[in-house]
Amino acid sequence: MAKQNIKNSFLGMCPICRNKLKIGNSNIINKNDFADLYCVECNDCLSSVMLAVFSIKDGIVTTMGILTDIQKEEIGLIKNSEQITIDSILNLYDNINSNNSNKKYETKCKK
Repeated sequence: MAKQNIKNSFLGMCPICRNKLKIGNSNIINKNDFADLYCVECNDCLSSVMLAVFSIKDGIVTTMGILTDIQKEEIGLIKNSEQITIDSILNLYDNINSNNSNKKYETKCKK
């Protein structure tokens, strides 16, 4: 199955100002056999949308967008960042809980 090129795709409307998103304002974040992930900035209100373009069997293409505050200058950070693992989340949780100042704050908040 040939994958549809995003240049021929309708990217949808900006969730903030409802103007049409333009292909010229898109930056590729990731591509694979199942989906392409883009960051698209609205020309009009400058909001950003993370947009996944999925190629499903029989040539059907669908998109899913999520409003974000990511700017095109930050895309390289996303592309080159390490995958978040369960262990890294647990380590972060342990570090937060072992910090005495956070424990004092938690005690004050519970009252």
